[in-house]
Parts: sequence; structure tokens; C-alpha cells
Amino acid sequence: MMKAIERLAVLVLTTCLAIGAAAAAGASTDTRTLASVNGQNITEIMLKVFAISKTGQPLANLSPTVRQALLDELINTALLAQDGSQIKFTESLKAGRELADMRYLSSVDIAHTMQSQKFSDQQVQAEYNQLVAVHVLQQYHLLQILVPDMATGERVRALLAQGMPFGHAAGLYSRDPGSRLKGGDLGWVSASTPAPGLASPAEMGEVMRVASELRIGGISEPFANSAGVHILMLVATETLPLADVKPRVEAVLMQQALLTHTAQLRAAAKIKQFDQP
Repeated sequence: MMKAIERLAVLVLTTCLAIGAAAAAGASTDTRTLASVNGQNITEIMLKVFAISKTGQPLANLSPTVRQALLDELINTALLAQDGSQIKFTESLKAGRELADMRYLSSVDIAHTMQSQKFSDQQVQAEYNQLVAVHVLQQYHLLQILVPDMATGERVRALLAQGMPFGHAAGLYSRDPGSRLKGGDLGWVSASTPAPGLASPAEMGEVMRVASELRIGGISEPFANSAGVHILMLVATETLPLADVKPRVEAVLMQQALLTHTAQLRAAAKIKQFDQP
């Protein structure tokens, strides 16, 4: 469930927050015409929505130069759309237009749902407690030895088991230039703040799992990811306070609300699938 929420956060929040702001900008009753393109009016409301979708900023926050550039781009878009309307639509073009309409309207619905959500302090605290329980909001002070392959990792792990100091082994064997000369010290690492040379953002879940299973001073078995083969030592651990991660917790609650909303729509809908894709 947690992974699904995180994937939805990446896919939806980054685009739909802008849509929501654009919808708010479009709520204005100001329909002043800024330009006309072959009789098609471009209004200030259209430019406000376009500015939010392109820059993430309200039109009023942009310089006159940027506002004019956006209006010119909107004029060009209108010209291209008018020219495109003269093209005979193939079935694939028709499908593309229908898909574009579906995606836009679904974004509007998501934005509306997001704007209507209000989370109580009790909801935020309860979700925070759940995230703490699964180590999502833990941060770990880690040392690392990065080697190119599992055989080397097992050999270095055996030397550590025989008593070689971790920092000394890091200096001799680690290929991570950022931590090797510091005894392998990565500093504080969390799921949202990965260290360079440790893992890609998508792989941090496995790193957090390995770290969560270590005791203070414990050393992990070698494990591999796209960066190489790692051996970790846990120096210290702490839970991030709610005050520092409240927006992140609220984002998770928002994703849960969106998943619930979609599930309710599916439950109420008449859906028939006639063949396998």
C-alpha cells in the first residue's frame, strides 16, 4: 500500500497541484480579451490558467516580459490548433484527442477532490504514527563501504568480522569518493534524503529496510543495487519529528483520499471489459 501511495504521489501530486491552482485562478469573473486569433478570443482567464500550467506561478507573480512571452505562446498554440482542426482525423488521432480530454477532465476532478480535503490534527498524528511504525520517517546515521561486486563485498565483510575497523576498511576498499576518506561516513540518511553513491530514490526502501534491521554498531551483510554492492554500519538512529514532516504526512493522506475516491467511483460505475488488452 505504501509503495502504491508513493507512486501515485509522483504521478499525480506534481501535476495536479498546478491544475488546482489554475482552477482557482480561473474562478475569476475577469473575461477581458487579451488577443484575437482569426476571431478566436484569448482571455485573461485563459492566460492565467496557462501561466500556472507552464510555470507553476500565478500570472500576477510573473514579469511583463514573461507574461508577454506566455501570451505569444498561447497565440501560437491557437494558430496550431486552428490549423490542426483542418486535418482529417484518423482513428488514432481521434483516440489521442479523446485521451487528452479524459486526462484533462480527470486532472480537474483530482484537483477538485484535493481542494476539498481537510485533515484534522488527529488524522495527521495517526498517519504519522503508522509511518513511524514502518520506518518511513526514520533517519539513520550510516557508514558505508561500496565495492564493485558481491565477491569483494563478502571478502571485506569477512575482514570486518575478524576485527578490522570499519573506517579502515572503507579507506582501503570503498569506491565511494564522497565517504571513503571519511571512514565511510554518509551522515544522516532517510528515505527522502538519500546519500550520493548509496541508492537511487526508487531503491531507498531496501536501504531503509537494511538499516532498520541493524542495532547501533551493527554491520550489514553485503547487498546490491544499481550503485554497486554495499556494506552498512549503523551509528545512530532517530525518528523525524512531526513538525518537520507534516507536509509529507499530509501528502500521504491526500494520496489515500484520492485512492478512496477512485475506488468509490469504480464501485458505483458500470464497467464492462470485453477483451484482454
